[in-house]
Amino acid sequence: MIEISPEIVTILMLIGLVVAILTGFPLALAVGSVGIFMGLLTRGLISVDLTYAQVFHKTPPSHSEEPPKSSDRRILPTSCGRRSRSGVPSTTRVV
Repeated sequence: MIEISPEIVTILMLIGLVVAILTGFPLALAVGSVGIFMGLLTRGLISVDLTYAQVFHKTPPSHSEEPPKSSDRRILPTSCGRRSRSGVPSTTRVV
């Protein structure tokens, strides 16, 4: 982990992106690798956990919380306009 000004990080990322594209790598792979490399360079290994959380939309296994209990039920509003047998539209559902 090193301290670099944001302007230098931007220039390094742009140069890395151009070099990766000119070597023939696909654009998505070039952008992803430059982002991960610069994250490792500027933030250290915590950037791997952050990348995992963003890609898979959950916390990394090393930081996972205990699963919710079955008694924890949330009531969410619905927008599907279903009617109950009484004829009154249902506005909430239990998850």
